[in-house]
Amino acid sequence: MIHKIITIAIIAFACIADLSAVSHKSVLLLPEKVAAVKKKAFSDTLYHNGVNSIISTADALIRKPDITKVDYLGMAWLLTDDKRYADCAKDILQKNAKASRWADKEMMMRNPPWQAELNTAHKIFAVANAYDAIYGTLSPQERKEIADGYYRLAIKPLAEDWILPETRIHTLNSMGHNWWSSCVGMCGVATLAFRNELPQADRIIRETNSAISGWVAFEGDNFQHKPRTFDRNGGMYESINYAGYGCQEALLYLLALKNVTGKAPDAIPQLDAMAGFFIHSCYPTDNDMMSVYFGDSHKTTTGHNALMLLDALGYGSKDIDWYLGNITDGQHREFLGLSSPVGIIYNPANTTPKAPISANSAIYPDMGWATMRDNWNKNATMLAVKSGLTWNHAHADAASFILFHKGSDIIGEAGRCWYKLPEYRNYFFQSEAHNVVLFDGKGQPRHQQYHSSPIAGNVSNLIDTLGIRYVLADATGPNSDRFNRYLRSFFVD
Repeated sequence: MIHKIITIAIIAFACIADLSAVSHKSVLLLPEKVAAVKKKAFSDTLYHNGVNSIISTADALIRKPDITKVDYLGMAWLLTDDKRYADCAKDILQKNAKASRWADKEMMMRNPPWQAELNTAHKIFAVANAYDAIYGTLSPQERKEIADGYYRLAIKPLAEDWILPETRIHTLNSMGHNWWSSCVGMCGVATLAFRNELPQADRIIRETNSAISGWVAFEGDNFQHKPRTFDRNGGMYESINYAGYGCQEALLYLLALKNVTGKAPDAIPQLDAMAGFFIHSCYPTDNDMMSVYFGDSHKTTTGHNALMLLDALGYGSKDIDWYLGNITDGQHREFLGLSSPVGIIYNPANTTPKAPISANSAIYPDMGWATMRDNWNKNATMLAVKSGLTWNHAHADAASFILFHKGSDIIGEAGRCWYKLPEYRNYFFQSEAHNVVLFDGKGQPRHQQYHSSPIAGNVSNLIDTLGIRYVLADATGPNSDRFNRYLRSFFVD
């Protein structure tokens, strides 16, 4: 049966009908939250250091302007009331708004041309937060000129390429799930920031809501062997690294929308289950928290940003508190750490977590992951098994596994390197680099990394009771050119 793409709008906000008519409301850098940060900085060392780091970055930007970090100037202005920061942010915004284009030259040479991509999304996010922060210092004419400039450079190209039905060239299954949520979500955040100055804002926000809804509910595409965005139990196949990033970008938009409208999104089942995936994929140690690192990820990468934003959206829980409390601030270059403008506002630091999770095992049947552990104490024993599909950031590693014990990954995942290196596609993406069984020295066909595996592997038969822990990995599908059956059983004692 062919999976259907669900297009029912999950996110419905009655008050969005005429955003341009309402007074300006902060998108992410809310005044009351900035005030709370300033108060915490007097008594909390982590917040004190975070504020100082943001101000130091802003000081450096006065000397050497950088559009990609202009939001630090906006935040420094809110924290200090020092007009130098607001003036510098305005100067950067005004000068860069006059650029001829932001489109990448190589992307524009594609057929059809790509007007906007990840770099566009990243830059407009910084611009939107800076503009939002210094909004009160700008004249109506300055606001309009800045808004028109960034509408031309980023919002319009992002909307036309990724969102608007009559012009978009990307679909839910064309670019992997993290590109989609970033380009759509950051376009939405920027449109909310510039909404009073843009007559196009109402329509773009409505279409962004529909696009994010479709991303959350996408059930896959059997014709092109593309997976659903979220496993029925909340997982996301693109690795902890890219699952965290993709979820973060969508959640930033949902949070911005909540802040502007004053309404939380309607119940989204996938968000209820999302936290459990990152939690069950983590491995707490006496040092940095580790995570399962199948695919393009790293063992110290976490879902910190996604869970922090879930908490801010009202999906908080003791489990999330425990998870965030076990992560070192700034671990593995977290984008939303305490040294970042948005991170310092929404980071629930200094929690005193107690592990409340009851289940020691979890299975994600749609994406082919499973984890089993003996307990939730630090440095315990944990097994992670993967047997799903191959595509995008998911490697040719059906039936591979990672074993954590006494604070280390004693049987690790070897198929890792920076994916822009030639060695990535020539070796590290391939089965030969993973904990799998080869036949005549060969594993899954190499074309699967570009075209996906027509028949996905799976994990099943999870047992965790009476001291018995077992899961079955079936990798027959991805290896069907060489194997009639490819089964691996895993027991954890």
